[in-house]
Amino acid sequence: MDLGHPLDLGVSVGGADAVASARAAEDLGLDLVVVGDDDLDAWTVLGWVAGGTERVAVAARGLTLDGRPPAVLARAVASLDHLSGGRVALGLAPDPDLPEAVAVLRGMWAAGEPGPLVHDGPRYRVPGAQRGPAPAHEVAVWSGPAVGSGAEAAQVRALAARDADGWWCDAADVSAAGALREVVA
Repeated sequence: MDLGHPLDLGVSVGGADAVASARAAEDLGLDLVVVGDDDLDAWTVLGWVAGGTERVAVAARGLTLDGRPPAVLARAVASLDHLSGGRVALGLAPDPDLPEAVAVLRGMWAAGEPGPLVHDGPRYRVPGAQRGPAPAHEVAVWSGPAVGSGAEAAQVRALAARDADGWWCDAADVSAAGALREVVA
């Protein structure tokens, strides 16, 4: 099957075996390991995994924005991206405020822009934060999966298509990928 682009393959890791699992994935030639925000803090586990691997990309999966202001998250992402040699991607949980969060993330990463970041949106307020650091590479911001069906799921897909760099679905919900493809087209 010709997808028209490269297809990266990855695996979900976590818990006490996260580094061993990530090293095994790297040894098998996989491209990506993802960490969810389950029992352990995802950024702590991602830092541990990135430090224990050399090549494989590391990504957060399904991070909620509750308790993680995008301006603070932007610095954590950029810092880990530098320390890992540009191997980080960010996966956010579906959220109606995704467009605003992505705007703040990218505004913080725009270290070359003059002046501090000022953002006064409906959910997030950044009264003048120093921009930066910029990530070591252009960090992809993904969203998904859409939980449920109907209008809410359609809205999540539309937000991801418009404001995110990518979208993922669980293997049990592959049909949702077709619905997103229609939104993007």
